[in-house]
Amino acid sequence: MQNVSLFAIFLLAFSTATVAQVRINGKVIDRTTRQPIPFASVGQVGTTRGTSTNINGEFSMVFPPNASLKVSCVGYVSAIVHNPADNVLIELTPYAVELPEIVVTARPVNARQVVRRAFAAVPKNYPVQPFLQRFFYRHYCRDNAVYGRLIEAFVDVWKHNGYRSFRQTGGEREELRVTHLRRSLDHTVFASSHPPIAVSSILPADVAAYQTLQKGALKNFFAEASTLYTDFNEYDFSYHGITQYDNHQVYVIAYRSHPDSVLTTSGYLPAPSVSGTLYITTTGYAFVKCEELREAAGNRFRSVVHYVQHNQRYYASHMVRESEIQLAYGSTHYVHVELVSTDIGMGDQYRFTGKEPNREELLGIPYDSSFWNEASILKATPLEEKIISDLGGGASLNRQFFRYIHYEWSTTHGEKEAEEKLKWLLIDSKGRKPVLMAFFPADARPYLADIEKFKQLNRQYRGQAVFVISVAEPDENRWKQLSEQLVLFADGIIVYRIPERSVTLRNWSISRLPALVFADRSGRLQILQGGTDEAAQMLQSAR
Repeated sequence: MQNVSLFAIFLLAFSTATVAQVRINGKVIDRTTRQPIPFASVGQVGTTRGTSTNINGEFSMVFPPNASLKVSCVGYVSAIVHNPADNVLIELTPYAVELPEIVVTARPVNARQVVRRAFAAVPKNYPVQPFLQRFFYRHYCRDNAVYGRLIEAFVDVWKHNGYRSFRQTGGEREELRVTHLRRSLDHTVFASSHPPIAVSSILPADVAAYQTLQKGALKNFFAEASTLYTDFNEYDFSYHGITQYDNHQVYVIAYRSHPDSVLTTSGYLPAPSVSGTLYITTTGYAFVKCEELREAAGNRFRSVVHYVQHNQRYYASHMVRESEIQLAYGSTHYVHVELVSTDIGMGDQYRFTGKEPNREELLGIPYDSSFWNEASILKATPLEEKIISDLGGGASLNRQFFRYIHYEWSTTHGEKEAEEKLKWLLIDSKGRKPVLMAFFPADARPYLADIEKFKQLNRQYRGQAVFVISVAEPDENRWKQLSEQLVLFADGIIVYRIPERSVTLRNWSISRLPALVFADRSGRLQILQGGTDEAAQMLQSAR
């Protein structure tokens, strides 16, 4: 009962600011060049509520009437807009970077020493007491130029000791929960291996909060946290001048890892290279923006974090992580994940316990259309419109979400309602992808070679067709054991337990098992007498 009461208090605290609100849409541009300014912080004056501009400089946020907006961005003079109207155009005055050769200082700036002082000053510049931060989450993936996944969510993060000490992974000494979710299906080649949501992967973009404590992590291309603090001596630092952020002068400091190589079975290869830029205030030595790029063997991993100041302390306001992974067959898998801070809560009344949800826990989050209509989310761009077109033929993300819910029902817990789930899957796949179905008797072990050939077809045509294995095992526990022993769920294969007297098999005139059935894109069924060789021909012609 106490947890329920605290959650109610939390919702009340965050919802009182949403009474009698109006939505403001706007755009932030450079006063001189007239170009849009991405990643600018847009906040309601006197509160911790805010959002950011998208890549086109646009924002959309819900405010109480007569509220004032504050807009800040590194390299620009901050602006306050009183009583903003819808479609407001906000112009920021650029603050040009003063190059080192024209900046007059008492002594030369030691870039390495500035970065050391910034790390040492983290407990002074960032909150060290527990706090809750609410984020808007957006995540999309594509294979080459075609988008295959889009997720939007609202996420709460409770940090037990604030920024008092470094974390190495998302979720370490902090609590996570997803309060609202909408998403598409996952059509990418990594669909079977993608985590259901990647909150713990984007949080370590916050350099001031997350640093690996393992020396030598610099050589790990996939290290989640920054290696800058622990492998400090493996980097070169250079001072590039002074700019401004929110009325503070800011050092611009670039860094780059020392060139190195690693021994592999193919000989010595270049080690991952790491480079980036740090923006650090000249008084107080606070990180206000950090950019980093990791590169290795054609793979790229980019992180950006922006900070905003509230009550003399800095908080991460916008985090972006992007990766480009080169796949073995010449394709490129691209991932974009970002978090935008929308509010902050201080005090034990916001405390909760939770972890990053798994697939089934995400399915349990109810969909609230009124919330999404009123929430302050990162404004969509033409890019997101292309994603929606690629994923759902132009269907809104709300409609795609309901299809996702039904698809998850159809493809999980194959031991229950299997025939109903298979029927829905065939209807849903019609016009989209062909479906290859293999039906086996209860004792499927003698057909292990056929199962392995089926798995090979799945690996070869993954993403281009739907693969289903059904076993006529009447006992649910034996079916589960058999599925695990034969690894039937490999690489995203959908597995069902069909009844011993299956209506589906009878309707399809299948009297003996095993049997192989192919459904083309038009939904037409064909029983394949030639086994997996004939199935390979059908899949090839359906490409």
